[in-house]
Amino acid sequence: MGSDPQMSLPVTSVSYHSTVPLGTSTLQDSGTNTFAGYIRPNNTTSVIFTYLVVSGSNISASSTPTSTTPFTWTTNDALTVNIVYEAA
Repeated sequence: MGSDPQMSLPVTSVSYHSTVPLGTSTLQDSGTNTFAGYIRPNNTTSVIFTYLVVSGSNISASSTPTSTTPFTWTTNDALTVNIVYEAA
């Protein structure tokens, strides 16, 4: 996990606005915590990951995971994604 994780799409997608969610994600800190998130387009060939952050009574999905957030990634931690998009 780096500072700006992205994933290449197997097939080029149609163009989406950058805030349109294309799927969901789960960030699993092995045996400790689970964080929900969503996948959004970076461009027509890749997507970026975000995770949900609670601040008071507000929920924000603008945080991008890094090697140390939302937790320090180690052995057996996992990022699971479910993406649906239209091919170009």
